[in-house]
Amino acid sequence: KTILQEKRGIGHYEYNVQTMYVGYAPIEGTNNWTFIVTADENEIMASIPELQRKIMTNALFFLAAGIVLVYILGSSIANPIVKSIKYSQNIADLDLREDIPEKIKKRKDEVGDLSRALQVITDSIKEVIKEITNTSSQVMTASEEMLAASQQAATASAEMSQTMEQIAQGASDQAESTQQGAF
Repeated sequence: KTILQEKRGIGHYEYNVQTMYVGYAPIEGTNNWTFIVTADENEIMASIPELQRKIMTNALFFLAAGIVLVYILGSSIANPIVKSIKYSQNIADLDLREDIPEKIKKRKDEVGDLSRALQVITDSIKEVIKEITNTSSQVMTASEEMLAASQQAATASAEMSQTMEQIAQGASDQAESTQQGAF
């Protein structure tokens, strides 16, 4: 009676102390014919433990594969960032001896962009230090030249002072001799 009213569906019933499941649907192109399938509950439920085992095995496999994939992906992102931080710290400590490895600088992601920017900063600081060193050398050379010129000027001044004293002494001696000759 339910099958005739609903036309399509599933249900269950008791038959000889066994629970039976039933599925039904109309057959297209016929004059109100209905296809009905019945199965014993024990027969249907017998495959559930095997199905649970297969689902659990697949779930564990995909979980393990996911963990490995996340680890590999995480390492490929985190390791270059850690290395970039190390190079940043070197720059902060003014240790410019190491360049960032080409492998990291060639990356096509943000880590590569960061690494290339850090290398530009390192190269710029090295260039500034080189210019300061050159300028310091030039200032030192100029200072040495000024010191030598100052020493020459001091020597010339001392010689001029001595010569002036000798001239003054000679003039004084001549004036005294002239004064004595006049008396």
